[in-house]
Amino acid sequence: MEKINELLGKLDNKVNASMAKRIDGLNQLYVRMEKAKAEHTANPTEESQSSLDEIESFIDDSTDDIVERLEIILEAKEIAKASALAEQDGKVKGNVVTSVVTPNADDKDKKSYGWLGFVAGAVLLVVSVGAINILNKK
Repeated sequence: MEKINELLGKLDNKVNASMAKRIDGLNQLYVRMEKAKAEHTANPTEESQSSLDEIESFIDDSTDDIVERLEIILEAKEIAKASALAEQDGKVKGNVVTSVVTPNADDKDKKSYGWLGFVAGAVLLVVSVGAINILNKK
């Protein structure tokens, strides 16, 4: 839970609603685990031990998943911040930030297939409308 709190601090406690629900659910699981531990210490049975082990396993899996997702969100936020700073620096210095796109042979093929598909579709439309008119006249 400490790692989650650390990551939330880095994200200024701003996460989407689904992540907030998952974190709240994890907190509820911790409460259930404490109850299961208290129940197990009061009356230790194999059933209570297996229930406790199952809850702990699920909490560990959920914690790992939430930490992983928070790290991804944090990384995406840092990348966005870095690109915004780079763009801002480019504007301040008077440089234009551009990306160079080099056309590939594949791009030309895709475009020609697009036009070919458009022309073929138009021809099919004209032929089918003509066939319908011929059949309606008979």
